[in-house]
Parts: sequence; C-alpha cells; structure tokens
Amino acid sequence: MDSSAYATLPRVVLENGSGYVKIGMAGNRKPPHVIPNCIGQPKKKASSYYIETHSSANSDEKDRSQSHSVSESSGFVSDSCYTLIEYFCNRPQINSLVYDPDRQRMVWDKYIGRSHLTKKDGLISPGNYLSVIPESTSICLTEANLCPAQSRQLSAEIIFEDFGFPLACFLSSQTASAYFYQNFTPSRAKSDPVLYSYPDSVTLTSRSSPNNSQTSKQEHDQRNNFKDMNLSCCLVVDCGFGSTHAVPFVNGVPIQNAALRTNSGGSQCNSYLKNITAIRSVNLEFNELVVQHMKEESCYVSLDFDLELKAAKRLIKLYGTHLLSHQYILPIYTSKSKTLMSKHFTNYRKTKPPLLNENNEDLIKALVSGEITDIKQLEPTSTISENNTGSNTPNDTNNEDGNDDAREGLKELNELNGEEYERDEDETQYVELFAERFSVPEIIFNPQDIKLNDCGIVELAYRSISLCPPAIQPLLTNNIFICGGTTKFRGFIKRFYKDLRPMIPQEWDIRLYSTDDPMLASFYGARMWTNNDAVFLSSAITRSEYFENGASVIKIKEQPKSKTDYVL
Repeated sequence: MDSSAYATLPRVVLENGSGYVKIGMAGNRKPPHVIPNCIGQPKKKASSYYIETHSSANSDEKDRSQSHSVSESSGFVSDSCYTLIEYFCNRPQINSLVYDPDRQRMVWDKYIGRSHLTKKDGLISPGNYLSVIPESTSICLTEANLCPAQSRQLSAEIIFEDFGFPLACFLSSQTASAYFYQNFTPSRAKSDPVLYSYPDSVTLTSRSSPNNSQTSKQEHDQRNNFKDMNLSCCLVVDCGFGSTHAVPFVNGVPIQNAALRTNSGGSQCNSYLKNITAIRSVNLEFNELVVQHMKEESCYVSLDFDLELKAAKRLIKLYGTHLLSHQYILPIYTSKSKTLMSKHFTNYRKTKPPLLNENNEDLIKALVSGEITDIKQLEPTSTISENNTGSNTPNDTNNEDGNDDAREGLKELNELNGEEYERDEDETQYVELFAERFSVPEIIFNPQDIKLNDCGIVELAYRSISLCPPAIQPLLTNNIFICGGTTKFRGFIKRFYKDLRPMIPQEWDIRLYSTDDPMLASFYGARMWTNNDAVFLSSAITRSEYFENGASVIKIKEQPKSKTDYVL
C-alpha cells in the first residue's frame, strides 16, 4: 500500500537522542516531553519496601502498572530513575547509535508502546503516556547522520515489528536541524522557538508587546533581513550527549563527503565531573542523572580558559571562593513522590556569573599579575558579567561564604516544593564547585586535555568547511547553526566564535545561529518535516514495504530525488 493512504493518520515525532528523548505529537505546538534515555538498575537488590517507597509507582503510575509491569520489572525506565539512590545507569545508545534494542524498546514503550487499554474514572484510554494507538498512528524517528544499517535495522524492528506502526519516516537529526533553520519563520507565539544570531546579537523573532512601535519596527526589519538571507548553504554543528557532528548542507541536501563526527560530547563531561566530585567531595559514581543535572546547572564555557584558570587560582589564595563558587544541593531521597523528585531534576537554581567576560579582560589580567590588592575592585566584575552574558543569573557577591549561598539555594528549593516537602538546613548536603564550573565544558573544545584522541568542536567545524567546494565555503561560514544539548552552556556561542575567527579568512563573514533551547532544534525541525505532507509521505516507509524489502528500503528512500538538488 502506498504511503499516501496513511496521510490522515495522526503523527508522532520522536527525536531519539543519546541523553534525552524528545517526543510529542506533530500537530501539537507545545514543547515536547523531554525524558532521560536510560534504564536504571538498582545497585543493590531491591526489597519490596524499597520498591514501594522509592520506585516510580506513585498514585498516578499505579493506574498504568498493568501496561508497564513487564518493562519495570527489570529496571526503572527513564524518569523513574529520579527516585533511585544508587543505580547503574544503562543507556541503550553508545556514541549516538542504538546498540541495545531491548533497553531502547523499554524507553519507547513507556510513551508510544502498544496500547494496553486501562480504565480510569469510567473512561478507557491507551496505557502509554501520549495516549496513542501505534497501529493507527504514523511516526517520524530521528537518528544520527550516516547511521549504520545495523543500528537502523534495530530501530526499524522496534517500530514496525514490536509496536506495529503502519508508516514511519527515518530522518537524520542533522537534516532535521538544517530543515528547521532553513525554513524558520519568525512568530510571536510563546510556544514557538526563538532564533538568535551572533556576533550582532539579533533576535529573529520577537515576543515583546506590539504596543511598542520602536520594537515592532525593529522586529519588522529583522524579519525582512532574515528573508533576504542566503539560506541555500548552511553548516549544522550538533554537539549532543554521545557525539558531535559537523554537516554542511546545500539546498537541504547534506554533503556527506564533508560530514564529520567525533565521539566527544556531554557524556565525557559527565564522566569527568563524576571523577572530580568523587575525589574532592562525594562519590556520585552510581547516580548519573544527579551528575548530569549538576553539570547543566553549574557549568559554563570560559572565553579564555588559561587566563580564567590562573585568575581562579589567584582568587582562591587571596580572597576565597565566594565570587565564583556554586553550591549544588543534592536531592534527598526520603520523599515517596516522584513528582517532587522530578521538580529537582527539571528546575535549575540561579548561579553566579562567569569570572571573565568581554568587558573585564584587563581587570582579570591585573588580578593574575598581582596588581589588584582589594577585593572590592573585583566585585564589579560579576555585575558586568551579569549584564552582558544574556543570562538571568543574578550576582551573589555579597555572600561572605559558601554557607550563605547554600541557604539561598535551599530557600529556592523550598519555595519550589511548596507545602509538599520542606527541607531543613541540617539534612541538606551540597557539592561545592569552583574552577570545575568552566574546566568541565572545556573538554568539548579541547578533548586532548583528558587524553582523548578527538579534535575539538571548533576544529571539527573548520575541517568540515575546508572539505567543501571553495565556492560555497564563505556561505557556510555565514550560516553556522549551533544545536545540541551540550551547546546550552552559557558562553558557548561566544567561545565558538572567538576560536573560529582566527581560522577563517578575514574577508569572510562569520555568523552563528542558535535557538533559545538548542536541545530541541532537531525536534522542531522533525516536526516541521512531519507536518509537510509532500516531504513526509515521500520519505516515509510503510510497514508492508519494510516486510517485503527489509531495512534496505530506508536507504533507498533517503537518496536525493535528482541531481538538480545539488545546484546552488
């Protein structure tokens, strides 16, 4: 049966990342569900009391126990790991490639698995979280660029054979990001993404009040400039949890001869931070998601790593740590509510701004050379950082020690939890991070620092541009789209531009683009792709085609339609 016969079916978008799975309905403009892509296996054999008090089977999930009893009997699926104290975090992917189909099936089954009808309040509904029936739903699934046939075969078996989807589209994550960038339309809707550019710091969509005539005129000019941009070529730099990709595109078609990847990403940052905390404060070897949340909340990218590291060493000897340190508050696993634990992992406390920024480099150099003798000369540094980093992070330099910072953080958590659970200061544990805040993300730019045989993300982008035809290289440098969850670090875009600028000829313009949440860029692109009937149906695979030809039919479908697709 032709794919057009399934055009009226509802469509699901599944962005299958190594660290997080992003999933939602194609027709829904709300942000997707973001869940960890992992299976938690308790370190010690769980007793019946432990499972009852610490597992994800709270009052809401007990209604779904019939549909997921098979999955959760062998592990805690996805966000259920939030309630585990010590566990082995087993991920179904390695370097962005599916290698364990059983674990991947368990994660997907919780949200889009075969329908197990459950009765609640007199209503019968599917047992999966999206409330979809796979047998009458089509799906768009993303994978890494140039995904090996074996990995794609594993995903196809789950989609067609285990879940029974009648129609599926397998799309490269980098292709989805490029499609989002090249087809982006500015909008005022709060649920729609925002596109930013650097170094001119232009926001290509505005959500400000339409009553402001000056703002409306500026937004109108930005929309016209965006329409006039040459979007025929772009370079997608995707730095995720398991790998980093640099893929150039011409008219939406990837130049695979110039597409490069490395195996460095957010997972290496997690491992490095885990080792640091084990040596200096607390062993979090068996709590992967706590380390990941600590990294996302506390860390930032330094504009000049060597200079800021020297300044941090000088600062801690002379004045202490309160200008830069951050106390990450560890969760307390005494609550039976999974909802309460999820609040800890899905919200981020305010942190102090970076020590070094574009406006205080001379002051930091004076600190390193020993010219600064009064701490009051440094306190305006954090204020400048706060006003120029584009972050809503306030300055806490009035705190005299780390205890004040911890008390403020505890107050924030208690306000977040409300009356459901209030923590005491005596039972609160925290991990203090100082220079680790900017030394951990440095791995992305210099993997050699921890003896990895991969090049940094900036060098990867430069090599990809160099492999392209000379005629399109200036166009690529003018349209670099940064995406992926690991690029969410504060200061990432500025550091990327600073390191790339000396490598590129001065007469070429460099302009970087990113969204307000780079981790969701490929999901938004896949959703736009799925909502386009002509594009989606032409690249989709029917279940009957899969059973007749196997997974090889997917490779045939993703080939360019004609040679004219490459014409500039």
